[in-house]
Amino acid sequence: MFCTITTIDESPLKPGIIWAGTDDGKVHVTSDSGSHWDEITDNLIRSGAPGDMWVSRIVASSHKKNRTFVTKSGYREDVFKPYIYRTDDMGKTWKNISGNLPDSPISVIYEDKVNENLLFVGNDTGVFFTISGGDKWFPLKNNMPPVPVRDLLIHPRDKDLVVGTYGRGVWVTNISPLQEMNTELLKKKIYLFNIQSRPVQITSPRAWWGNYHMTGDAHIRTENEKGGLNIYFYASDTLKKPMELIVSDMEGKEINRKKIRSSGGIQKINWNSPSKKAGFYKFTIKSGKYKITKTGELKRGLIWPLYFPK
Repeated sequence: MFCTITTIDESPLKPGIIWAGTDDGKVHVTSDSGSHWDEITDNLIRSGAPGDMWVSRIVASSHKKNRTFVTKSGYREDVFKPYIYRTDDMGKTWKNISGNLPDSPISVIYEDKVNENLLFVGNDTGVFFTISGGDKWFPLKNNMPPVPVRDLLIHPRDKDLVVGTYGRGVWVTNISPLQEMNTELLKKKIYLFNIQSRPVQITSPRAWWGNYHMTGDAHIRTENEKGGLNIYFYASDTLKKPMELIVSDMEGKEINRKKIRSSGGIQKINWNSPSKKAGFYKFTIKSGKYKITKTGELKRGLIWPLYFPK
């Protein structure tokens, strides 16, 4: 009754290193493309992992050749404790990095390819992330519903986390600020993240598929992200005075100024979205190269270039 490989992954750093996990808790690894396999299940057990519990996901690290992550799920045994383990020596020893995760079966783990300490996991209640390699985990919520998460992926160009759920469709959110986050940054009073360039997108509400209108309950609608530029910043606490975001051109001419209040955490401001006032959903600012400066409680402004492709 137990004979199935449930997860398999090859090292992106060294072809031929392949990891495999099965539905009866076994973990094997090969360093020669499968000519010879070693079972390291006992090493996991010695680290505190359950022996025969379903291996839900194995992920070979994109940062260190000998690093791999293994998750186990006790869902089928009514065991809801999270089990996440990391090895840095090809499976000889393992460390439990479940940390403060709630009791909920882990279905998937994903390692960010930019920040080696940024990890995401999906369990039966949603998505959690860590910026410390697993020492402390945070829920990724906002409008994300509490739903079983079965798969995770980060788009390498757009920095979007794509979440595959069981029963609630696919959810997408930009996680580029998290790729810059670390424990030292959390100590800062305020921080402006690097700004991603974005192409100009103009979406008309009058656009329809084909030459007919799809209406009624059969028309599935999903709200798209606003056009314009997304500006992310972090505040360690409630700002006593409003922070100002100033947009200027490369000659220093001010284009826009906006006062921002924050209760703390990572915040997003959308600038230069299409508007009816500028014409039929046109951008108020032309494509080009601009500067974003933050002021307020800071003694100086930090400047990043931003680009709108022409």
